[in-house]
Amino acid sequence: VNRVRSQIIAAFNWAVDRGKMKRNPAAGVKRRKIEKRRSRVLTDDELRAVWRAADGIGGPGGPLTKALALIAGRRDEVRCLRRTELDDNRALWLLPASRNKSKRDHLIPLPPIMLALLEALPRRGELVFTVNGEKPYAGQKRLKEILDRDSGVDKWTFHDFRRTASS
Repeated sequence: VNRVRSQIIAAFNWAVDRGKMKRNPAAGVKRRKIEKRRSRVLTDDELRAVWRAADGIGGPGGPLTKALALIAGRRDEVRCLRRTELDDNRALWLLPASRNKSKRDHLIPLPPIMLALLEALPRRGELVFTVNGEKPYAGQKRLKEILDRDSGVDKWTFHDFRRTASS
């Protein structure tokens, strides 16, 4: 954000210097504070506690939590998973470029436990993690509160599953 801010200010300054503009409209835009990068990874005990807490959550919330832990996917990429992206015969998920951060297709192998989790979910349309079949599951804030309470694990985020898997 700060690099983009600098480029915008420089471009407007160029226009002001050449008389194309009277003043730089971005001159008052302040630098953003740089957030400290998170480094949190979950211990084995914490993973087990969150997994057990997810067991007690009905609907798509519990299975979504387990899916995030199993494949270390980004929360919204997994949450918006569509049945057409799954190849059950080859145990693969084709995450299309249009739905991921890197903007390229990803072929993600699915372990047997993930396939069993997906098979156990009710089929309510194209979306896998859904309550009504029309929209992806949207109760992440409440889900996280329940997981925190029931697992006893605190100061973690869903994205910490990704860091944990890569550690």
